[in-house]
Amino acid sequence: MNHAVAMMNNLGGQIDEIFGLPPRRGIIVPQPNYFSGNVDNSINIADSVVGVVNAGTVKNLNNSLNNVSVNNPELAARLVVLSHRIATKKELTQEAKEEGLEALTFLSEQAQKPENERNKSMIKSAGKAVRSTLSLAADLMTLSPLVTSVIKDLI
Repeated sequence: MNHAVAMMNNLGGQIDEIFGLPPRRGIIVPQPNYFSGNVDNSINIADSVVGVVNAGTVKNLNNSLNNVSVNNPELAARLVVLSHRIATKKELTQEAKEEGLEALTFLSEQAQKPENERNKSMIKSAGKAVRSTLSLAADLMTLSPLVTSVIKDLI
């Protein structure tokens, strides 16, 4: 809203200048909007139950997801859903969360590599690890098809 008002004031000032009227005072000059086009795939762990998860694991995962989102935003979005659900699930132990997030980090790192350089057997193992983590909480089992689609995209 402020941007629209600033644009109106700026245009009004330009019209006044064309007609030789004195300049307006206290006008908000519009600032350009810069959009990078990147999707924010961050997992926020501050002041939450997720804070017990290893911050290094979350940082590595965030970096990998941001890199994946450039080339494959759909895959990155699925990985974000999985990582967020694992990280925020209270029923999972800290160890289970870290194992699941480490497996997702590996999958996101593999997604950055060209297809011929990906380690397909390790991708399958990481997928099993994610499914194993999901199986520890009943409502997370509904995400199993999402894991399958991620694995299919990577193999």
